[in-house]
Amino acid sequence: MEKQTPVEWLALRYHHRQGYLSQNDIAEAKEMEKQYLSPYELWQKEKYGNIIKEDEAQHDVETDLD
Repeated sequence: MEKQTPVEWLALRYHHRQGYLSQNDIAEAKEMEKQYLSPYELWQKEKYGNIIKEDEAQHDVETDLD
């Protein structure tokens, strides 16, 4: 059996529950994603996420789109 991705698992969960997902389902999918990725990919994701958070903190200004 081929390894199921976290997105595939979550989509099936959503389908089987007729359009309902709990916070636990989402948390489980996130944990599955951590296990699915290689350590290097996790490091990249964490590093990129930290860069985005730092950038957002430095530019915490709402823009007017009108």
